Amino acid sequence: MKRFIYFFSVMAFLSGTAFAQDGLFSNFQEAKPATVKVLLQKNVAKVFLEVQGGYVIQNIDTDSAITAIRKGRKAFLSASNDIINWNEEISSIPDLRIVPANAESQILLNGMEYKGCLEIHNQNGKLTLINEVDVENFLKATLPFKFTENLEPEVWQAVAIAERTSLYFLGQKKPYVSWHFKAEDVDYQGVGSTFQDTDCENAVQATRHTVLTYQNRLFPALITNDSGGKTSDFSSIFRKKIAAPTGVVIPAIYRKDIDTSWSFQISKSELEKLFEMEDIFGVDLFSDRKSDKIYALRLRNEGSSKEIDFFSLQKAFGVNRLRSSSFIIELSGENVIFKGSGVGHGVGLCLSSSNIMAKNGVKAPKILSSFFPNTEVKRMRKASQL
Repeated sequence: MKRFIYFFSVMAFLSGTAFAQDGLFSNFQEAKPATVKVLLQKNVAKVFLEVQGGYVIQNIDTDSAITAIRKGRKAFLSASNDIINWNEEISSIPDLRIVPANAESQILLNGMEYKGCLEIHNQNGKLTLINEVDVENFLKATLPFKFTENLEPEVWQAVAIAERTSLYFLGQKKPYVSWHFKAEDVDYQGVGSTFQDTDCENAVQATRHTVLTYQNRLFPALITNDSGGKTSDFSSIFRKKIAAPTGVVIPAIYRKDIDTSWSFQISKSELEKLFEMEDIFGVDLFSDRKSDKIYALRLRNEGSSKEIDFFSLQKAFGVNRLRSSSFIIELSGENVIFKGSGVGHGVGLCLSSSNIMAKNGVKAPKILSSFFPNTEVKRMRKASQL
């Protein structure tokens, strides 16, 4: 598995009414669908920006239009300490937003097409560029790169609903952040170069605006590759108090029938160097009692101890060595041996078991309820509808 946005119409503004459609948002909050913000470029001197069709420029701080609707433009965008320069388009306002005037308008940055609007920030003469895009287009652009396994169509639908739920939750939890993701961290390459996966695109479209709720709340509906027959609670592995479904035991008939065991060893000296701790003589594991998955490790020496959470541990060792949260350790002379099974953090929707379920005729709603018990499927354009 690989690693693991509001529009404003000047016409609507002038008429006092708002309209919204796919990829086109009104400045009026009641019409705005769920969006995410993606950092495209940071602290760059200039970029080539093209808008095909009508557009309007807004002051981000006031959400007010500073131009009427204009027709397409293409030129280098640059900044000095005082102005943003886009050929003849010059502004002393440091934070601008370019908004397509209609669904046919397109924004291209260095030749790459983006849906949604483009935020432009002038920070001491350097440009920071952020794309605010609706969740549906973001899913279509990123899911094929994030999940590269051969997934059954029903699993793709379950994945789309789970990922959308997590994005809604993120937007609700952090509505005012500068950005939610960096483009390179989520393989976001705009929409013009989106990898075409028909099953994935069909799944996003078929489940449009569909999410899960737990106790009438959104939650992080995570996805793991192979949970090894059990999943864990979100709070147990991530150590955060968030209301979310409990982990589950997967029926034997839906467990992966191939060996996913793995192991690696690390010397005591390498361990001491990696975590900057001398003379380690003890290693302890902290596990979730229900699933036996590891959420932290503790290193001990004569005078102190250090706890490392699973994700920091996996980052230090590498995901190709510490492949999952299901593992034990053995001490062998000057070495520590890690032995485990499965792939991923072990929380939420298990892809390997979901694929087996789908091949046995289980539909997406049942797959979801199997891994996210006591949840409801709801259709909403934005989190504030709850």
